[in-house]
Parts: sequence; structure tokens; C-alpha cells
Amino acid sequence: MTDFTLAGVFLGDEIDIGNGAVTIFPALRLDHYKLSPTDDPLLPGFVEARQDGTRLSPKLGLVAKPAADVRLYANYAQGFRAPEPSQVNQFFENPNAPFFAYRTLTNPDLKPETSRSIEGGIRYLGKHVKIDVSVFRGDYRRFISQEQVGGTGSIADPILFQFINLDRVSVDGFEVRGEFRAAGGITADLAVSYADGDVRRGDRRTSLSTVDPLKLVAGIGYRDPDGRFGGEIIATHSARQSLSDTVGVCTTDCLRPAAFTILDATAYARLGALTVRAGVFNITDKKYAWWSDVRGLSATTTVADAFTQPGRNVSVSATYTF
Repeated sequence: MTDFTLAGVFLGDEIDIGNGAVTIFPALRLDHYKLSPTDDPLLPGFVEARQDGTRLSPKLGLVAKPAADVRLYANYAQGFRAPEPSQVNQFFENPNAPFFAYRTLTNPDLKPETSRSIEGGIRYLGKHVKIDVSVFRGDYRRFISQEQVGGTGSIADPILFQFINLDRVSVDGFEVRGEFRAAGGITADLAVSYADGDVRRGDRRTSLSTVDPLKLVAGIGYRDPDGRFGGEIIATHSARQSLSDTVGVCTTDCLRPAAFTILDATAYARLGALTVRAGVFNITDKKYAWWSDVRGLSATTTVADAFTQPGRNVSVSATYTF
């Protein structure tokens, strides 16, 4: 067993310039962590790791208002991520699985992750329309990632998973979000996100496999102006992970789920203190899987179906407020 102490203190300020035309947000965060394992008599040969550390991280934000409904913003931040007990001292094995034998390894040498990130964008805040467009980049040292470090998945040679530090990692991308709210109750939403990551080990550069491919979510619906009822139809699209972003992730070619689009529908009705919600999800009964769920599986695996998402399904719930 490992006791985990995690503490943080945040200090920030807000400085207005030109009657609010420009606002600066300086901040400092102090983080401290401590891993304190205790011996387990059931595991006499297991050696736990003790760790502790402290880090001071600055942050600076800026917002400019060139017009009443327009915001330009930029942020710079340093970050700190302490390793968790499950990443340092966890050990588990499933050696007798007929199709996918695996083992998780401890890593007493796992170090805290630090980062430097920058983000900038523009935000439009209209009466009925809101739009937010941003770009970002993050550079990480000792990036904490669970990786396949050995094995093929057979009973004799189980796949080995371990949380390790990747020397240098960079992630950049963009996000676009928009929403429309008509006075009559018609609503529309759109969100697009894309990111790309690189891992650098000396002069060698590979892709960061934990970054998901492009994702798009769009919805259209209606909300009664008095809040009595409403509903929405939502389409979610995920692109296929590119082949170049899977190099080095699998011992052979990786399983890369095909691009997919799914449809969901939700509705609600308020009857006094009672609110009823219902939804039909994956309306077209699409067979699909997220890249984050199959990452590390070989293209020749025989258990790919075990990682697919549910087919068409229905949910109904009710809430009563006293």
C-alpha cells in the first residue's frame, strides 16, 4: 500500500489596463507530493519506491478587448505533474488469458513531468452566436506515458506495460468551438479538435501515439424558451489514426480503427418537480472503436471486437426535486 500526499497552493492577480481594454493575469502555483509506501506481508519480495518533490510554476495570461463582443487571449504556463502511486508501485499480471496475456510493471525510477505551454486565440461573444478559435503548443520534459515495453501477448510471452518517462515530447494543435442560440429555441453546436505530438529521443523523432486523431462533434436541437422540454441530435465523427502516427507503437502493424460517424438523440421534459430524460445512442448501430482503447493492439489481433463500443442503446432517467 502507498500513501499519497498531494498539495498545491495557487496565488493569482488581475491587472486592468486602459479601463479594461487589456487585462493581465499573473499567477504562481506551488505543488508538493510525497509517496510513502508501507510493506505488505503478502508480498515479501515486492520493493516499493519512495518519492517526494516540490515545484514552483509561473503562469501569465492576457486578454484584450478590441470590441465589445470580441476577445483576444494568450496564455503561457509552466506545469508540474507528480507520478501517482499506481504508476510507480502498481504490479498486476493476467498470465493465463487465452488471447491477451499481459503484465503491468512497477517503475521506481519514474520522475515527475514538467511542461511549458502557450495558447492563443480569439473569442466572439454575440447575442445569439459564440465562437472560440484557439491554437496551442506544449513542450514536456519527462512526459509520463504508459507504454508497451515488451512481450507479444502469448501465455509464454505476455505483453509488458509500464509507465515510463519519455525524454522530450511536444504537442500542438487547434480547437474550434461554436454555438448558436436563437430566441425561438433553435440551438446548434459545433466542436472540432486536432492535435499532433512528437517524441524526441536524442536525434530520433517518433509520433506520440497517445494523441487522438481529429474529432468533430455537431448538434442541432430545440429548447423551449420556458425550459419545459427540449431535445438534440448529435453527430460525432472521428478520423482514422494515420499510419505515420503509429510507428513504433506495435511490434507489427497496429490495429487502426476505421473512421466513423455516429448519431445520438437526447430529449428531456420537466413536469413540475419531475424531470425525465431519455436518449437513443448510436442510432445507426455502427460498429466502431476509439483509438485510445485499441492503442498498442496489433492489426492481426483476434480480440478486436472486445474493444468496440456498444451498438444501438437506450437510456431513460428521472429526477425529482423536493
